[in-house]
Amino acid sequence: MLETILFALIAATYFSYVRQNGTERSCLAALAFVALYLIVYLGVPPHLPIKLTYPGQLFGLLPLLSLTLILFPQINRKMPISATKFLGWFMLLGVCGLLIFFKIFIW
Repeated sequence: MLETILFALIAATYFSYVRQNGTERSCLAALAFVALYLIVYLGVPPHLPIKLTYPGQLFGLLPLLSLTLILFPQINRKMPISATKFLGWFMLLGVCGLLIFFKIFIW
């Protein structure tokens, strides 16, 4: 539930920011990808009951951090914008791969 609220907040902030600066296809793709990710994460139940809540929440919150890096690369002032977006996509795809692995083989 927390993940969906944060996703909606990030998306609303992005769309209010877009009115001033314009939109990019990669940002819209990231929003769609994270929405699909959250549907799989929250909608597909695990096969085994999970006793650890904090690592499970990490699978929900880490993609939102990646989405924030993709949508707002100006946050990271120490790295160039392209490197920040690459880092965000790398983290997002890595967490997605781990989630698929866990959903298929472990949970």
